[in-house]
Amino acid sequence: MATNYTRKSYTASNGIKLDVIKTDASNIMLVDLAGKKNLAESGYTGVNGGFFSYASGNILSLAKCDGKVLCDSNNWLGAAAIYWNSKALNYINGDRQLTASDIPGTSRTGTWAQGGYYMWLGADDALDRAMDDVGQDDGGYLTGTATGRTALVADIIHQDVYLIVTNNSNRFITFCRAIEEYLDITPGSVPSGQFHGVMLDGGGSSQLCDKGVFIADGDKRDLHEAIVLRDDT
Repeated sequence: MATNYTRKSYTASNGIKLDVIKTDASNIMLVDLAGKKNLAESGYTGVNGGFFSYASGNILSLAKCDGKVLCDSNNWLGAAAIYWNSKALNYINGDRQLTASDIPGTSRTGTWAQGGYYMWLGADDALDRAMDDVGQDDGGYLTGTATGRTALVADIIHQDVYLIVTNNSNRFITFCRAIEEYLDITPGSVPSGQFHGVMLDGGGSSQLCDKGVFIADGDKRDLHEAIVLRDDT
């Protein structure tokens, strides 16, 4: 049973309620639920992962764990990734051709990489920067309103990972601002050097579970990829 984590809820001044799991980077793993279970039914502690195709079940943003790519995933959606090479957390952003082979040090057991939209936490112009990363083609995920959102945020100084979900209707930038407030990041002209985040799938997919119990449930839909805690297994 998962024990190496904390969970908190926080309502930001902009009204966005965040549910947050914090754990060591070494305690993260990615799993394939094959579109047959929602997160509560899986029994894991964690959150939903990458965007996926309903038609194929393929993950549309990179998902890699223990040296293996999950769900036939690629990274055409989002152009960024947070990764753990078993020694340090790091990130890549702005690479629209990013593939699993581009992520250094993730070919062995105990490593992982998760792709998504880079969030530019701490930057006043986070939305503009994120749009530039994807060549102004965001698929509506950055500029539109979603009924929920999910993020993975890495603290590369302390080697911690935050798994963050809201089930409030919001836009990308309001989600960023709520996370910045929670992490005590003051927005300015320069993005944070400590915190790096990727936005994951949202809407009804945005789910967070603690020991298999819904804390945030989206629409309870079945998922493909999920980001969960290793010490749950």
